[in-house]
Amino acid sequence: MKLVAASGVLRRALPLGSAEAASRADAPPTAAPGDPAWAHFTRRHALALLYMREHVPALRDLERGPWACLLAIAPHWQGGRRDAFPGQERLARLSGYDARSIREFTKQLEACGVLDVSRHKLPDGTARLHYEPGPALLAGVELFGARYSDERPKPVEVAPNGPARGGLRAKPLAPADHPPPQRQRSEVVSGGGPAAISGELPDPRDQKNTSFCSAVEPEAGASNHEPGPEPSELDRDVAREALGVLRERRFGRRVGLFDTKVVAMVAACASAIDGDRETKLRAQRDAIEHAFAVSRSTPTPSFVWGSIDHFLNHETHGRRARVEAERAGARQARAAEAERSRARERSRLEREACAPPPEVLQFMAEFPRGKA
Repeated sequence: MKLVAASGVLRRALPLGSAEAASRADAPPTAAPGDPAWAHFTRRHALALLYMREHVPALRDLERGPWACLLAIAPHWQGGRRDAFPGQERLARLSGYDARSIREFTKQLEACGVLDVSRHKLPDGTARLHYEPGPALLAGVELFGARYSDERPKPVEVAPNGPARGGLRAKPLAPADHPPPQRQRSEVVSGGGPAAISGELPDPRDQKNTSFCSAVEPEAGASNHEPGPEPSELDRDVAREALGVLRERRFGRRVGLFDTKVVAMVAACASAIDGDRETKLRAQRDAIEHAFAVSRSTPTPSFVWGSIDHFLNHETHGRRARVEAERAGARQARAAEAERSRARERSRLEREACAPPPEVLQFMAEFPRGKA
């Protein structure tokens, strides 16, 4: 309705030829018929930008501000169109920055070849910025299209017990005396597997399929622990506390419910530490700190407690780093105290230097007071 009203105003305000020319110039360009890669990008821009952030150098080197600006512009490329013209105030609201910063970010994106920014003059005398993909972004789009094709094979129609059109035959149903395996109660309640219960994301290094979009998740709680004594209730309590600390470090909030296999994996590592609850918790925190220091991303439970030897290695290096940090803090505290003592001594000497000589003080003490 707004577009129709605007075109009517143009036709009444301008001559016929000028109004039609302005309408054609103002209309957004449509997608080129031979550009399926860009059409694929406009349908899956969020996943495509995440992939290009990791694999395209021009996008990998972007700072936080220009990256947020690009994320705000990308949803406006719709229907395969290469032209988008969101206002700077809208981009500021979507990215969390102000309009002045958006102008700086678009200049940076244009300088590195991610965007092509052009200014279009409107019939009313105002100007509007149009954002089109630059060569670096188009190269990333081609890379993403080659890696993740949008074409899906058509499903083969299979008859219930006869041959299909493609020459396939339906797989016979399983006999009734072999029911499907029952899911755990925690999975049934949550509607998902152990990862959904614990809120823990799988570590990509633990997946057998290294595809960027792979939906295969490692089995929760899978570890290389050798059979040993059953962990105590104290070990399980320490394990839940350690998982809560890891969860808070990774996502900024804690949860109190974790998968039993993950808790058992962490409890087995906690049982390898002798001592009371505080000693075991300190060992878990040392291991978590070292895991965050050496991990390429946020560490998962399997990265910290995948095996007892792996956990003890984390704990040893984390404890050494903690002790060294405590010693450095103690040295700094002693140096600060010594500096304060020297400052007090300098102040005392300065006061003594400014005081009257002893003879004057003795004369003032002996001089009779109250006599004319």
